[in-house]
Amino acid sequence: MIKKVAVFGDSWAHSSWKKLPNFGEEPGNQTFQKMFAEVDITADNFPVCGGTNITTVEQMKKINNNYDLLIVFQTDPIRQWITNDINGYMSVNELLIPSSAESFEELYEQPLKEFYKEIENINQPTLLIGGCTKLCFKHVPSSIRT
Repeated sequence: MIKKVAVFGDSWAHSSWKKLPNFGEEPGNQTFQKMFAEVDITADNFPVCGGTNITTVEQMKKINNNYDLLIVFQTDPIRQWITNDINGYMSVNELLIPSSAESFEELYEQPLKEFYKEIENINQPTLLIGGCTKLCFKHVPSSIRT
């Protein structure tokens, strides 16, 4: 029986979001803590808004193993290369394109394969959810629930 969960990811794992005029957003009042409390499950939330999948794995490695389930929201793998600065401009971090990538799809899948392997190595019951991007099901290990 699940009694305690940890939630990880980017803003999709944070809470509900309230739409504001001019395409703005702010955190809403519906959180995973509230939703799970309704069914007597304790939820701890560790999101990093605007974070990368690498950031998510770093957060996951910081916790101890006293959770019955880890819930992980995947973000766009491109975020690990592109960041926003304080002036609203995007900058490209060090981008090393594997010479073996024959298509954009292969380039996109490579960091997801690495992300899934890192999650699997944490060796905790995990539910993986596509948040900002859809999951690459053909690379998700069978030990990770989707």
